[in-house]
Amino acid sequence: MEEVNHPETISSNPIFALMTDFSFDFSVASMKALILREFPGAQIVDIDHSIKQFSVLSGAFVINSVYKYFPNHTVFVCVIGPGVGSKREPICIDTGDYKFIGPNNGLFHY
Repeated sequence: MEEVNHPETISSNPIFALMTDFSFDFSVASMKALILREFPGAQIVDIDHSIKQFSVLSGAFVINSVYKYFPNHTVFVCVIGPGVGSKREPICIDTGDYKFIGPNNGLFHY
């Protein structure tokens, strides 16, 4: 797997699949607005925003269970765990078929 650091590697009309532990508060809308500002033709799919707060293992289970049903080149943006907005290291994993963006906290360990 290759680490990707450049948004220009994302197609102009991508599918973004979102998963958070935000419980559908205004943060979800903010994420969607930022995506649409950068990628006006994007499709956005909500995977789950009711993951138990800070439960990295629950989030890892959910993303591992669903990603394979999405079309190739889907970009998964997953934010689960403490420290949202902190100096926590982000990670972007490109499998060739999918991209996974989120905190480097074990969320994508499967």
